[in-house]
Amino acid sequence: MNGETYAKRRRLLGAAVDTANQKQHTAKSAAKRQSRPSRKGLDVELRPVMSIEETAAYLNLSPQMIYAEVRKGRLPIVQFGRRKLVVRALLDEMLIARAKENWNR
Repeated sequence: MNGETYAKRRRLLGAAVDTANQKQHTAKSAAKRQSRPSRKGLDVELRPVMSIEETAAYLNLSPQMIYAEVRKGRLPIVQFGRRKLVVRALLDEMLIARAKENWNR
């Protein structure tokens, strides 16, 4: 076997192995993506925090009104950098307490 034929066979074999490895890697990546839910794919009711927009939808209010309540300090939030998140448990407790206050009037 001469050197040119050997090199050609090696290239073809290498290309076949690379293609097989790529298919295997792609299949593993796809399986990994399917097993790991994206942030957007998670059910909103299952997450412990909500964005301002999600909170607005949850309370059937506008995002502007939620931002105003946050500025006034009436809404419990956690801030990470510029991102503001509302803690669902604290929000629910606050709503129950306000409902009880209004009920007793």
